[in-house]
Amino acid sequence: MRNLRKSLEDIDNSSKYCVIVDYVSDNYEVVKECKKIDSLAVNNSNIAVIKIHSLEQLLLSFAFLCDWTGCSEKSRILVNQFNSAYSFGSQTGLDPFKHKELIEYKLSYVTGSSERLTKHLYDTATGGSGFRNVKDRQNHKHWFGHCWKCDCCGADRKEFNVLRRFRDYCELNLTSKEKFIMLRDNSDLNDVCNILGSCKLKG
Repeated sequence: MRNLRKSLEDIDNSSKYCVIVDYVSDNYEVVKECKKIDSLAVNNSNIAVIKIHSLEQLLLSFAFLCDWTGCSEKSRILVNQFNSAYSFGSQTGLDPFKHKELIEYKLSYVTGSSERLTKHLYDTATGGSGFRNVKDRQNHKHWFGHCWKCDCCGADRKEFNVLRRFRDYCELNLTSKEKFIMLRDNSDLNDVCNILGSCKLKG
């Protein structure tokens, strides 16, 4: 995020920029950098800032995630509790990660920030499926799982690769474009897109 902020300090004022940042409220460094980015946006009318918690939070909010990944009932309940807590926090301004169920989940499974909790929950909900995000260890980045990026394989059950778990065969038969349209329309990503569409940048 420091690199993003430095890039914004050197932008061409003749252009318009809409910046989406991961805002993890319990990460001091992230909060500090976000404040600096906010200051840049205040002083530059060509910059608009949209804050999300993380990519994984947006994906967890997708209404059909558990259906598509075929996760366990326990994971489905945890995802529903997470989304309810996050939605309540967004509406009330309270920290959703101080919600009772999320505190219990964090104490049971995860140590560290809310970002780590969210990644862990998403990995749990998508583990064994092609929707699980892939970590590039060299660049320390996470990328979309191949089932997000590719058209459905549409493989016959008998021909399906036996080395992969059977529940990977989701039978969605959707193109990557259709998947992203469904993701956009049935998750918190829709709110982000609406904000993007309403950004009024001068110039």
